[in-house]
Amino acid sequence: MNQTTSFILAAGLLLLSVLLIMPVQAVSVSSGGSVGYFMISTDPPDGTVYFDGVNQGAAPVTVWVYTTGSPGHTVVVEKDGYQTWVQLLTRNPGKDQTIAVNAVLMPGVSYGVLRVESNVPGVPVTLDGSGTMNVPATFSPVTTGYHTVASLVPGYLPYNEQVLVMENGTTTLQANLTPIVEAGTLEVSSSPSDADLYVNGAYLGKTPFASPGVAAGTYDLRLTLEGYVGWTGTAVVTGDEVETVNAVLAPLVTFPVSPVTSPPATSITGTTPVTTAPTTRAGGPPFAVPVALAAITGLILLAGRKPPRS
Repeated sequence: MNQTTSFILAAGLLLLSVLLIMPVQAVSVSSGGSVGYFMISTDPPDGTVYFDGVNQGAAPVTVWVYTTGSPGHTVVVEKDGYQTWVQLLTRNPGKDQTIAVNAVLMPGVSYGVLRVESNVPGVPVTLDGSGTMNVPATFSPVTTGYHTVASLVPGYLPYNEQVLVMENGTTTLQANLTPIVEAGTLEVSSSPSDADLYVNGAYLGKTPFASPGVAAGTYDLRLTLEGYVGWTGTAVVTGDEVETVNAVLAPLVTFPVSPVTSPPATSITGTTPVTTAPTTRAGGPPFAVPVALAAITGLILLAGRKPPRS
């Protein structure tokens, strides 16, 4: 290989290297579907956000909705030491649009009254897994916000309902129980014990737990205990049988992590449309690599040509 050939090949490799290390360009990708977004923040931060009754976790959160869906949405924010914040959203965002909602929380605690009635007189109902009364039951005072009413009565399907208690008024809940034909017994224990038990999403108390008269069927179980990994499983209750579940909880192991600094979010009170950045995927100039390959190919072909005879 003579000097001319070596020079040409070196130039081609250099060109390829330059093109490959060029800055990556973001290419927009259509998100598809007629959906928009609500970006919900709180002041102070980390308030618990409920969107249409569903717990979305600690703020800030982003919730997507269909643009053609019902325009009425209820946002509730709760935080210890602050009054419950409630707002009705009367419109949906447009396609790929984000509406920012900022909940400014006021210090203090607000209260209301919850009255529970039922089609089965005298049945016990439990409020948030702690206070139990027989219906008709009046719980007062009750902090404003969402609360869970549950009832597990032999001969009836398990009942649990989430209810929003408003300030300075009485909220009435009608707890209608459904009779069952076939029932068994559900027993749940854990190691260690004293774990919080949720059955089909409803809090029913701590382990060990036992209840006869549970309707035959399959139930989703969840156990939580501070310092341990959450446990999930299923229980299949059959008629006139005892379904026993023993859950072994694993200790929670934590590792130190470096703090991640997030850019400050713009605080907007009320509902204000905000333009979101398009979804992107990584990519370079569409013709960079083909051009580089073509250039190298041409240089190699040029190097392979024999010089004309003099």
